[in-house]
Amino acid sequence: MLKEFEGLEVIEAGVEMPNAAGGFQDAMKVSRRELHHADEGYVVVKYSVRKVRFDPIMEKNEDTGKLRRVHVLHAESIAFSDDPKVAKIISDQQSELKRLRDEEAGQGVLT
Repeated sequence: MLKEFEGLEVIEAGVEMPNAAGGFQDAMKVSRRELHHADEGYVVVKYSVRKVRFDPIMEKNEDTGKLRRVHVLHAESIAFSDDPKVAKIISDQQSELKRLRDEEAGQGVLT
């Protein structure tokens, strides 16, 4: 649950990382990887929060009176990873996202 901001309900959260491209360039200098179309892999990011802002949520050009909390991150360092622990973390998160989306769509999971 996200906390209210100035009396308005905050119902979403997001992330922006404006300097990420430079961090990826630095990671490529170190790892010297040659990536090809359709390659997949994992990237680990060390970040610091530089700003938090609250954007109004609009529907059909109308302000809903609800907000989206946006975390603006600075990529301190970025590295490629083949560590299976990273793959597991991503897999677990994707499973949880699917569960949440199914729940929102009214598709409860039988246990």
